[in-house]
Amino acid sequence: MPLLPTSIVQDYAAYRGIVRGWLQRDRKDLVLASLDALKKYLQPQRTYDAVIANDDYRENVQAFIADLPADQARSLKQWLKERDFNGLHVPRLSVRQQR
Repeated sequence: MPLLPTSIVQDYAAYRGIVRGWLQRDRKDLVLASLDALKKYLQPQRTYDAVIANDDYRENVQAFIADLPADQARSLKQWLKERDFNGLHVPRLSVRQQR
């Protein structure tokens, strides 16, 4: 079962091991489903603004983003750019992450 977006936003540290376990077991489908749920959650400007305004929430979302596989991180970066959601940082991908 994918993570709820509120779990990512409010307390990602408690779920980070689960996400990393999914990635180790090649369960990218669960990570992608969690990402899709997070994007739907952030879609309303008011919700996005509230997450960005709260340092803990923003850091939780950015930690989740940092754990994403390269293809999902690139996709999210484009999604954020299309919406002018500039308050979240998608880390640069190393050459190794891009493979």
